[in-house]
Amino acid sequence: MTTTTDTPPPTRDVLTARLLGSLDALAYDHTHTETCPSDDGGVRRHTSRHPPLVTQLRDTGRTTSEEGPGARAGYDSALPVRVDAVDRLAAIADGAREWLARMGIRPRGDALADLRAIPGGLPVLLYDDLDALTREARAWWCWARTVTGWDSPPWTPHAPCPVCETLGGLRVRLATRTGVCVDCGASWDRDTVEVLGRWVRAWSESHTMSSRC
Repeated sequence: MTTTTDTPPPTRDVLTARLLGSLDALAYDHTHTETCPSDDGGVRRHTSRHPPLVTQLRDTGRTTSEEGPGARAGYDSALPVRVDAVDRLAAIADGAREWLARMGIRPRGDALADLRAIPGGLPVLLYDDLDALTREARAWWCWARTVTGWDSPPWTPHAPCPVCETLGGLRVRLATRTGVCVDCGASWDRDTVEVLGRWVRAWSESHTMSSRC
């Protein structure tokens, strides 16, 4: 006789912690620390400070000729305007504004300010709404982590999206272990990106074998 146990749903406190983690990365500066070998044989730590992911999205979607806060004037090697970054920033801004309206909070009219205002309305949300918002904010985070970065574009695997089956829509950033589909909006984070990786490898191998036959 085989018995199975269902994993209990996360508590409200766990959902809130997950949500705040996503919102913090999206709307606030954050630091990243790396260790590297030093000349004396030891190691040294290098800490870099990064702007909020929403700000990075805004900057990634700008051309070098634009002016204003965050514009990268003078960096001639910056990538040209990125439509995926512009589109995702608009989607995040719309989503944050809609959630504020549902919580009875007047939107501030700015994506950063709206994201920062979301925690103030969490007490009025029912559990199912909090769960939905947590999952949506995680998708925003996945999109921003994958699309941002003007130093190099995301990797574009030559494989269709496993959700919508559209070829050419996948974007993957290996350093952050995140992936998205720009066609249907599906996203993968470090907990699920290996599933996407297996799909891409299996599809690529099957089509490589087919081309040899």
